[in-house]
Amino acid sequence: MIAIPRTKTFVIEHKKQSAKEHVGFALTVIENHFNEAEMGKIDTETAKSRALYELAKFGFGSGDERDGFIIVDGEGRLLV
Repeated sequence: MIAIPRTKTFVIEHKKQSAKEHVGFALTVIENHFNEAEMGKIDTETAKSRALYELAKFGFGSGDERDGFIIVDGEGRLLV
């Protein structure tokens, strides 16, 4: 049946678009704090802590399908 492949394709494309939007949001949060550190308003560690805190609070979806960010550092340690 033709409807199933179209539905599957639609769902996959929707998830791809959502992922791009969420990554864009996360990058904006990180860049904002990095810029504060670059301007000398806060130190680098404070910028990292604030960005992680904000991203840890953020969730998307609803109910049982609510998700959030998973962030690991350069050594593979889970941060959020």
